[in-house]
This record gives sequence, structure tokens and C-alpha cells, in this order.
Amino acid sequence: NPSNPSNPSNPSNPSNPSNPSNPSNPSSTDEWTKLEDKGLSAIYKLKQNEDVDNFKEVLKLFEQNKNNYQGQKEFEELFSELTRRYSQDVLALSGEPGVRKGIEKLEEIQQRLDDHFDIESLPEDDKIAQEYKDVTALIKRMRTSLKSNN
Repeated sequence: NPSNPSNPSNPSNPSNPSNPSNPSNPSSTDEWTKLEDKGLSAIYKLKQNEDVDNFKEVLKLFEQNKNNYQGQKEFEELFSELTRRYSQDVLALSGEPGVRKGIEKLEEIQQRLDDHFDIESLPEDDKIAQEYKDVTALIKRMRTSLKSNN
């Protein structure tokens, strides 16, 4: 984005406060910034021009990095949103096998959020709590659509 004056690859650039900070690994902030940019860009491109291939690549990148950022709120939230959109906007449209695979992916994300966050104790407006609610609702809708098609 040329209109964006902050350049994440510029080491003299102050780090973005919304990034997970890991003082023992200064490069992790830059890595996260790049990953986050790719994730947000993929969501935008999927909405704008249905760029499914790019979306799949970015989701795969998040899959590969899920252990590096395990439990980090910003990562988990974006990873969940990417998976949810993939299940809803890509897999579910490909018929019954896609719906089943989507449910599987969503259940993995739901479990991941459960493992890393105490969902019950989060305020309702917390982004993780909201994402968990969205994932749960989508699983329910997809299961219902499977049943009604049988």
C-alpha cells in the first residue's frame, strides 16, 4: 500500500502496538505484521474478486505458523476468521463433501480457541468470544444444511 507511510520492513519503524510482542525474538513482530497483512489482504481479495487461490495460500501459511503463534490473541482471532470464511465461502459452496470438511475445520478452530482461551470468562464483546460464537453458529448452520440435504 503506497499511501501507508509505515514500512514494516524498516527496522527504525516503531513497532505496531497491536502486534504480539516477544522481546526474546525481535523479528517475530515483523513476521507477525507480514502474516497479519497477508491474512487481512486475503479476506479483502476474497470479498472483492473471489480470489480463492490466494486465500487458500494464505490459510496454508497460517496453518504452517499455528504453532509459532499458539495462544497469541491476534493470531488466533485472524486464523479463526480465515478458517471460518474458508469453510463458509469456499468449502460449503462445493457440495456435501465440502460442507463436511468445513465442519471439520471449524471444529478444529473451535477446539483451538477453547484450548487457548477461557471462553466462558471472556466479556461478550471480546473478539475471541465473538469469533468463538460465530464459529459455533456456523458449525450449527452447516450441520443443519447437511441434515436437510439427506
